[in-house]
Amino acid sequence: MSTSLSIRVRHQDRSGCLLVDRLASQGSRHAVLLIDGAEEAEEVPASTVTIEEILFA
Repeated sequence: MSTSLSIRVRHQDRSGCLLVDRLASQGSRHAVLLIDGAEEAEEVPASTVTIEEILFA
């Protein structure tokens, strides 16, 4: 049985998902996010990210 993890986050005034399977090229103090409605992921400072919800499916 395989479970899927989704971490919903907020960055500034935008919501999205934390991509836990991708490392940020800017180092470990950055996170890779896919913001809702965006086509490409972006790297942001980890300290600016708020975890809103952790979902297992």
